[in-house]
Amino acid sequence: MDRRTFLSFRKGSDQATLSPTMVSTTLDPYTGEWDTPQAAHLLRRTIFGPTPAQIKQAVSEGLAVTIGQLFAAQPLPAPPIYYDYEGDPNVALGETWITTPIPSPTPQGIFGGRFRSLTAWQIGLMMHGGVSIREKMVLFWHNHFALEDNNGQRAYQYLNTLRTHALGNFRTLTEEVTISPSMLLYLNGHQNSRQAPNENYARELLELFTIGRGEAAGPGDYTNYTEDDVVQMARALTGWRARIPDTGIPSGIFVPNRHDEGEKQLSHRFDNAIISNAGEEEYRVVIDHILQKTEVARYLSRQLHIWFVGADIDALTEANIIEPLAQIIIEDDYEVQRALETLLSSTYFFDTTHRGCMVSHPIDFLFRIANTLGMDQTDAGLIAHYRFWNQLRRVTSDLEMEIMGIPSVAGWRAFYQA
Repeated sequence: MDRRTFLSFRKGSDQATLSPTMVSTTLDPYTGEWDTPQAAHLLRRTIFGPTPAQIKQAVSEGLAVTIGQLFAAQPLPAPPIYYDYEGDPNVALGETWITTPIPSPTPQGIFGGRFRSLTAWQIGLMMHGGVSIREKMVLFWHNHFALEDNNGQRAYQYLNTLRTHALGNFRTLTEEVTISPSMLLYLNGHQNSRQAPNENYARELLELFTIGRGEAAGPGDYTNYTEDDVVQMARALTGWRARIPDTGIPSGIFVPNRHDEGEKQLSHRFDNAIISNAGEEEYRVVIDHILQKTEVARYLSRQLHIWFVGADIDALTEANIIEPLAQIIIEDDYEVQRALETLLSSTYFFDTTHRGCMVSHPIDFLFRIANTLGMDQTDAGLIAHYRFWNQLRRVTSDLEMEIMGIPSVAGWRAFYQA
């Protein structure tokens, strides 16, 4: 018996008789009791390490106000700074390096100094994100569009892209990730040319990032796409390289003579559509063809459910929760905020069987300790904060949940392994 099944029973006066409670499977707005257990449940799932004061405030202000705070728009944070590296002749300690090219000759330790700065900064943003779901969504998208990159400038741009679109449009986010330097290098998009097509990114774009493979339907044919679709979409994605120009700002660069200008014939899974040459815009055409399929919205809804509610998705949940969430996403042209607000405000989310049924991942567990104990409450200055955040970053590495160090393109194992 798993934890959710165990929690779905209540003990009667006679221990020999256990009767199942009704597990809510409706996205109707929650109108039940609002007290510490409900507020704590919401904040634990949506922010990192909620403090007793934050939970008490949420109880006082009510569900609607708390949801409004969680989803309120925020400006982008100040960029990371050097906190322990003084070998850069162009950037002083305490200043940001994000648009400053690597000097020539290359100073010893500069790449490590920038990467430590970046990862400590990200830890600090999660730790001090307040009552906002944004940083939880940054980590969600980091796990979804999983990659590893230890170059500070590329990694900053990638995380900044995730943060900019954390509660925005999935189509736009997918487009920007597709031609981001970090992803082009991680999944070999920079090697994908008309002379030597590389299918790595096209395969993961379909299997992991958008629609999911589904059950095998025949040789080279899955429920949602075929091997031929991987080949043809890889051809359509040719021509991109990753560069860090003199501006110091990494970018994806389209090289026309590396792009396959021929027609790409998709399979019956995509209505036998033909992708004609669109040059620099052809990657957007690929993504549009994929997102025309409603299964993409279902796949994304399942990922949100796994992250915020739990991994148990049965046929009833699929019909009454996943399908309605997918329809909201489709109606909103792949904007994700309303669907997520609906889920987190629902009777389903607050059902007692969904409390205590998820094992906290290492980052959540770490911040529950650190924030509850007020471990970063110091007036020692920003440099001292960075040093503390870096110590926490080292712990996340030991616990095998390191920022920008995801071990597999499928994400951290706990979110996809049965």
